[in-house]
Amino acid sequence: MNIFLVEDERWALAELVELFKAYEPRHRVYSYDNGDDALEAAVRIRPELVVTDITMPGISGLELVERLAELDSTIRAVILSVHDQFSYAQQGLKLGVIDYLLKPVKKEALYDTIDHAIERIQIDMKLRSAKNKWLLSQMLLHSEPVDSPLFDEIYEQPYFIALAMAEQGLANMPPAAEEGLREFANHAAGSGYIVELDTQRKILLLPFNDQGQIKRYEAELHEWFLEAKQDGPIHVGWGLKQAKASLHAVYRGLDERVETNRRFAQSTWIGRNEAVSEVNLSDLWDDIRVLEAFIKKGQMTKIKETVATVVDKIANKRVARHQLMIFLNDMAYSLRYKLQQGAMDWRQTDPEVQGNFEGVATYEELGRHLEHFALSICAQTVSPDTLPKELIPVLLKWIHQNYHQNIFLQQFASEHHVSLGYLSRLFKAQTGQSFSEYLAGYRMEKAKEFLAGGIERIQDVCQMVGYEDVKYFSHLFKRIVGITPTEYQKKLQAQ
Repeated sequence: MNIFLVEDERWALAELVELFKAYEPRHRVYSYDNGDDALEAAVRIRPELVVTDITMPGISGLELVERLAELDSTIRAVILSVHDQFSYAQQGLKLGVIDYLLKPVKKEALYDTIDHAIERIQIDMKLRSAKNKWLLSQMLLHSEPVDSPLFDEIYEQPYFIALAMAEQGLANMPPAAEEGLREFANHAAGSGYIVELDTQRKILLLPFNDQGQIKRYEAELHEWFLEAKQDGPIHVGWGLKQAKASLHAVYRGLDERVETNRRFAQSTWIGRNEAVSEVNLSDLWDDIRVLEAFIKKGQMTKIKETVATVVDKIANKRVARHQLMIFLNDMAYSLRYKLQQGAMDWRQTDPEVQGNFEGVATYEELGRHLEHFALSICAQTVSPDTLPKELIPVLLKWIHQNYHQNIFLQQFASEHHVSLGYLSRLFKAQTGQSFSEYLAGYRMEKAKEFLAGGIERIQDVCQMVGYEDVKYFSHLFKRIVGITPTEYQKKLQAQ
């Protein structure tokens, strides 16, 4: 909170400054020996509380309070007066004065009055902030006008508008980045706004007067972006809302531009007239045709290697998410069409084969999702009566569907009339892991998903992935993941 001290008597001002050191650094205290300087400073540094003498050269304390109220009706004041000015000071109650102090000021009375004033102002600020954020979210998301002075203010003025989107959600944005955005808004414009629209998007609105101010905003926002992106993928775009223009229309255009141009799993800066160029992905279709051939033959190791190659190439291309999703959907359709003609209806039998990649946010997730998709098509395509060496895709699908149950390799071998020893060796040769290692690893990945999804009780997660003994589950989780389930939960909460 910004606090102004205004007193024309030098010794009295020095005493106030000394007493108000008790409120620093939680609050920023500024001192002035006349009302004119304080009024001029208020244009640049908006005070929340003003402590002012009544009788001063130039404008009086009450005139200062009245002029400040015209500048910002939310500014509150405490008046300093002597006994014969008390009735005069009472007039200030109509101007936003919330209390008065008699001179000479006593320390205990000062602190009681200022503590009460700060508490009252903070309550008002929270209520006003919550109301303004709700109104602004309505103005951003809907085109209908809102009956509010804030709507009129936003509509009449030009604004620099910025959108910040955190790839993994705003909850995972480091506190330093969060504080940096607020500091930028406060430094850039005292009447700026920050609105959290949802779990991923924040909107920054800053009034501007000229091109020089726009350039300063852009430079400071870009500086913040460079710092924030070090902690994870973040996407920032900006534009301008001119006076008497619809805030909703401007925001909608900015949101579409960011959504279309933000890179997949990598931070993106999108200037006012800047767009991310489409990347040439045609060479990836050669890898998809190779992947198709390996799927037909049921060659698990080759499928994994090809998927890894595709993901590495995508990462190196720095492709926009929008373009990547189109490519992945086309790829999924092409593989389904070519490999499943005449096969059973995949839309009814196996959701994993549908190839929905929209929820994928990282290259690791993309690789895992693409691998599961390829293996699921492979399992769906291979006949149950196929040769034993081609049963591994079917076995993997069986694991993915039944991991939460008490399953054994012997069970699958018996059902498919194949030697347990031969199937075990074949599984290890094609996947690089034993059956038990693969099953445990898959269960731990699912356990991590459940913990990240909000399941709080370790006992529940343990049972959901096929274990009864919580102690054994926790031991296995730590061996595979590196930390215990409880530590993993705390790590998620700290992000």
